[in-house]
Amino acid sequence: MKVQGKNINNYGNRLQGGVAAKTLPSFKAAYVPRNYTKIRELSDAIYENSSGKRKMLMDMYVKSGENLNNLVTAVGTAFVAPIFIAFNPVSKEDKNTKAYTSLRQPISAGITLGTQVFVMSNYNKWLDKHAAYLGVDQMDLSAKPPKSTLMPRAEQEYLLYKSDCLKRNIDPEKKKIWINNRVRKLQDEAFYDTLHKLRKTMDITNLDMADVVKPAAVESKRKSMFKDILKDKFSFTESELENIDSLDTLRKKGKSLISSKGLDFDHVRETIDRAATDAAIKELNECIDMEASVKHQVSTHLHDMQDKYNEFRFNAMQRYNINPSSSSEKSGTVINRFENELRQAKIDIYNEKLNSLKAKYDKIASLAEDAKTKDDKIFEYVYNKIKNAKSMERIKDHGKTFESAKRDVIIKKYLTTSINKAEAKLKGWKDRSGIIVGLLILPITCGILNWSYPRIMEKFFPKLSAAKAASKAKLYGLDPNANSDKNVKEAK
Repeated sequence: MKVQGKNINNYGNRLQGGVAAKTLPSFKAAYVPRNYTKIRELSDAIYENSSGKRKMLMDMYVKSGENLNNLVTAVGTAFVAPIFIAFNPVSKEDKNTKAYTSLRQPISAGITLGTQVFVMSNYNKWLDKHAAYLGVDQMDLSAKPPKSTLMPRAEQEYLLYKSDCLKRNIDPEKKKIWINNRVRKLQDEAFYDTLHKLRKTMDITNLDMADVVKPAAVESKRKSMFKDILKDKFSFTESELENIDSLDTLRKKGKSLISSKGLDFDHVRETIDRAATDAAIKELNECIDMEASVKHQVSTHLHDMQDKYNEFRFNAMQRYNINPSSSSEKSGTVINRFENELRQAKIDIYNEKLNSLKAKYDKIASLAEDAKTKDDKIFEYVYNKIKNAKSMERIKDHGKTFESAKRDVIIKKYLTTSINKAEAKLKGWKDRSGIIVGLLILPITCGILNWSYPRIMEKFFPKLSAAKAASKAKLYGLDPNANSDKNVKEAK
């Protein structure tokens, strides 16, 4: 649900300050229909066709997390740290001893990375399962199971798909692409299953809109409004806020300024939060009303098409003398002609509806953007939704009243926001608990390193190992030329 791009799905005002007034539309377009499939396809196409530094940065963004952090640390430990150790001008150790010590770093990096990746990957998978299947409040991702929980199923299904392709003598799709698409489909199925249940059972009478508005929308309002709130609510001047260019700056450097006016920082912050939340909710309500209007009008047109189809079907049944309870008594030829007429009727009724709306749509589309009213934009959205459906069957029904359509919209937005919050909660828990798990792993990795390091060096770098042993023997007053096993062990 979420395309993994930060600004693709944002609602809200897309018009920025500084635009000439005559170019602004006559109303605020709070709602813009989105096609999730097309957005995902566009995102995939950009990723697949990228190369070089852009592809590398996109890979790092997609794979960002604990494992990537461990990998970067391991690369630094393995390839950067040895250079400073081996060529340290301050150290008085001989060249071979420095080389022996420097090789500890890549061995340490390999052991640490292997242990941490194994443990953290399995720990994160366990947390993903916890979020997907236990239904814990604030971390419930049953409506969008994490990818790791769906991968085993998708991989098994790919084997069946590949086997079927071989039987039919066709080339199977690439495994990675097929599995990624299958995981997305499973996530979509989970989302719409949950949405369908909520629309049947959920009571939104006492639903707090603060639970519906997206945290990102509230944060956006905080960033854009905080200066105006400080001026309007607390009488700050423009000159006083000259060096406060962002909300982060206010948090870091604005406390003394706020204290100088005899104000409590927490009270100021809470005031900004309330104002930002109220503004985001107001914008959300505008968006909901407009989206509900679109869905209601689309549903009304759908009901009109369904009524015409039902009337046609009734008349066709009379013409063919078909009784629903005894239709099996008719010959196959008659039934086929009857069903073909019904299929064609659906196509004709849909095309007739689309043609009846097109004249008005063309007239509105010819207008300049600033000349279009809110009703004009709603009609444009309605027409495009019906057109993009491509058939009567693919048009979604949101009830016969505006209230039922609005309820459907609110519930869907509530579910989407709940998923966003749960994902943020899961990520925060992974980050915090991951530090603890990482610290618990350290004694294990250190023990493995201390045991394996001298053995690895003796096997693959015996000369460096002997040089290090001799250096230590000299340091502890032993005979540096002694070659006995006892002397070497004491030196170590």
